[in-house]
Amino acid sequence: MAQGWKQRWREFKSGRPGHRFQDRYERNHSEDSERSSFRRFLKPVVGSLLLIAGIVFCLIPGPGLPLLALGACLLADVSKSVAVALDRTELAIRSLFARAARVLKKEG
Repeated sequence: MAQGWKQRWREFKSGRPGHRFQDRYERNHSEDSERSSFRRFLKPVVGSLLLIAGIVFCLIPGPGLPLLALGACLLADVSKSVAVALDRTELAIRSLFARAARVLKKEG
């Protein structure tokens, strides 16, 4: 089982920025027929619960952002629109970090 997670992580990590989540959605969508109905049901439920917990923990002390990210990633596996949104968010965050690095480089 750990090998499966490691392989999936390598595939995700080596994907093109801005297309990683959509590519993962497509892979999961094609493999969906091989999974049990319980497992197909479980992923969106757990993802939704993690999102809710992340929102709550953003309001009170706790690990809010990691829970939000994990929940969103689980939902992106089963929802094309969430996958597209996460790909766009990834590109925006990368752009923001690149601009910040350029500003810091100029000041330094």
